[in-house]
Amino acid sequence: MSLDFTLFGTSDLLRAYSRVMRELRDRGVVRSANSPVSDIAELLASSALGLRLADKSAQGFDAMDTVGVRYQIKSRRITPDNDSTQLGVIRDLESKQFDFLLALYFDEFFELTSAYQVSHEAVRRHSLWSKAQKGHILHAKRSLLADPECVDVTARIRVAELPGPRVARGTT
Repeated sequence: MSLDFTLFGTSDLLRAYSRVMRELRDRGVVRSANSPVSDIAELLASSALGLRLADKSAQGFDAMDTVGVRYQIKSRRITPDNDSTQLGVIRDLESKQFDFLLALYFDEFFELTSAYQVSHEAVRRHSLWSKAQKGHILHAKRSLLADPECVDVTARIRVAELPGPRVARGTT
């Protein structure tokens, strides 16, 4: 699908975005009205790995497997304007509220580019405390990716599909 967005006014684009977000919520792709990146990451990871998503009010983890292993799911959408690999702030890291962190990275079109399963201990070793953000910050740096407790799970996550009708690329 190709649209010339320059033909639309700003208020029209914002209304369209709102309608798209409503449709994604109705389809079960997103669970909030925030940026869809984290909701898409949670949905893909839980679907691909057989995890049960926790309630939005759950503290320190986003999903759990059938034996009680807890997963914090963080994501980042990398665009030409922002190529940072910094994930969202990890709060209260020392209380070990999760066993593994799943880090999912997307391109500007929300296509998964990479995904990693990182042990809590590796997150602790590779993250830095941010006084300003009152939490730990983790980047997908070479040292983290080389850590044996950081496992590339891109292929496992990539097989998950988002709900809704499948439309061939390039069609309207």
